[in-house]
Amino acid sequence: MENRKVSFIVVNWNGEKTLTECLDSILAQTYKNNELILVDNHSTDHSLELVKEKYDIDKLITLKRNYGYAKANNMGFKHANGEYVALINNDAVLEKNWLEKAIDVFLRDKYKKVGSVATKNINYHQRNLIDTAGVEYLGFGAGWDYKNLPVDSNEVKRKKEVFGACATAALYRKKIIDEIGLFDPRYFIYFEDTELAFRLRLFGYGCIYEPEAVCYHYGGSKRDKNSRFYIEFGRRNIEFLFIKNMQGRLFAKYFLSHYIYESSLFLFFILAGRGIPFLRAKIQFLKNLGYLLQERKKLKIALIKSGKFKEIYKVEQFFFRSKVRGLLDKIRKAVRSYKVYMNLN
Repeated sequence: MENRKVSFIVVNWNGEKTLTECLDSILAQTYKNNELILVDNHSTDHSLELVKEKYDIDKLITLKRNYGYAKANNMGFKHANGEYVALINNDAVLEKNWLEKAIDVFLRDKYKKVGSVATKNINYHQRNLIDTAGVEYLGFGAGWDYKNLPVDSNEVKRKKEVFGACATAALYRKKIIDEIGLFDPRYFIYFEDTELAFRLRLFGYGCIYEPEAVCYHYGGSKRDKNSRFYIEFGRRNIEFLFIKNMQGRLFAKYFLSHYIYESSLFLFFILAGRGIPFLRAKIQFLKNLGYLLQERKKLKIALIKSGKFKEIYKVEQFFFRSKVRGLLDKIRKAVRSYKVYMNLN
């Protein structure tokens, strides 16, 4: 089993408070045939000094400015020598057998067409609650996860197929990523893993959620989800994903529902005092429209050349199977976010 090498990639930006615990958990893995690549995104705290003093990192890449989560991971990926690549957030702490359990999925014959493994990410501070357990995507352009579900709920306690993996802690087949590419660097941060999951699906590669591969995620504060930064990048990137990845008749089929959904969100953000960041997100999307249309065309050509263009219609099954659950989840989060915002202001 351990003749399969794994490359861990950790992108760090000012992670002094959590990075040590993250790296210690990687180095303590029971599966030993791995390498550790750390990409520092021009940290301004003492995390880089801490790493140099305490750890013998296999590959340490220090960047001269903050390139964002997406591009920094891509830079780390170029240095990866493993057959598999594990992307780990600098505020994620892995159970000792996380890699052993995750890689077991790839070693099973029935999962030969699986491109990624989603793992059970638990809230670090409230360990009875799920942080993420894979990501799902709805046809009208909304991404969601299993956040705040009880850790023993039926939805997260069994191995199953999900739309894609959350990059908080996820495992990928390197040869497949070499084929289709890792993250779109223009995303900077937020929804880059959902876009990759969508692209994997378009090329016919599935994702399995492995509940026995457990990590604990510090995550952002409740205020972060209502911040101008999150809204500007998040609502911009959702448009990026929709325009580029909704290929063929899927685009025409879901275009109207997508913009009805986004219009309703605009109203919500106005009521929450965040209408301006939402508008900025859409302006940034329009500024990048030329780039997105080029990327859309490139993706279509790549799908046709690989003989995978018809795979796009198989993706649609994921839009429907979680539709009701996803809608309820988005409504619940919207109400909670509004309450949090009002309490903080």
